[in-house]
Amino acid sequence: EVEAPRGGVLDGEAVCAAIDERVRVVALSLVSPRTGALIDHRPIVEAARRSGAIVFLDAYQAVGVVPVRAADLGAHVVVGGFHKWIGGAGTGLAFGYVDPALAGTLEPVYPGWFAHRDLSKFADSFVAAESAEKFQQGMPAMEPIYTSRAGLSWVMRCGIDALRARSLAQTTRLLTRARDRGLRVVTPADPARRGGMICIDLPDAGMVVDRLAAMGIDVDSRPGAGIRVGPHPSITDEECDTVIDRIAEVAR
Repeated sequence: EVEAPRGGVLDGEAVCAAIDERVRVVALSLVSPRTGALIDHRPIVEAARRSGAIVFLDAYQAVGVVPVRAADLGAHVVVGGFHKWIGGAGTGLAFGYVDPALAGTLEPVYPGWFAHRDLSKFADSFVAAESAEKFQQGMPAMEPIYTSRAGLSWVMRCGIDALRARSLAQTTRLLTRARDRGLRVVTPADPARRGGMICIDLPDAGMVVDRLAAMGIDVDSRPGAGIRVGPHPSITDEECDTVIDRIAEVAR
């Protein structure tokens, strides 16, 4: 396992060097949940493929604000969800792409009812569906299906490239203002290496989150990530400025 240093970006060369014939699966996050960094995944994908390893790419932090075109990513498996940038509200709704050539060779270790070839027959034994459906688990989460449809419609109407440009403008504004206020940002300054959020390293991030929540400002914290600020493309520049100013005031 290769981890990024605290406040750093994953060392792609170190990951590539760790891949040899013993490695069967290489799992990557397209956007780091701890730093907001957008990784350069292509060299890692190429190294994994040369060694015969399966590449599993987690695009959960990217879908809806970073272009994610499964066929262009090179990974065998791409997964993501809808309750973040898509605006799907409730959790429990995700998607997975599995390369058709690979899907036919894999069998689920923990098969779900909806992964059965004919779930309506209630058979005594499991027979996997022939496509990526064989990897489904549990019952569909109905509530986020409807909210996600609205979110997907909005993304399609705006266009992912326009949303990406807006997101980068927002995170650049946040990052610049945070540094001007003396806050330590661990997210890369280079826009090409950023996802849709910035992470600010603070000694008591949980306290700051609670204080901001009382002001009606919704940010979150994660171990090793400090405070994560992820502006939705629909919020204003003034709101971006306000959240940084409040973080700086509370963190004094």
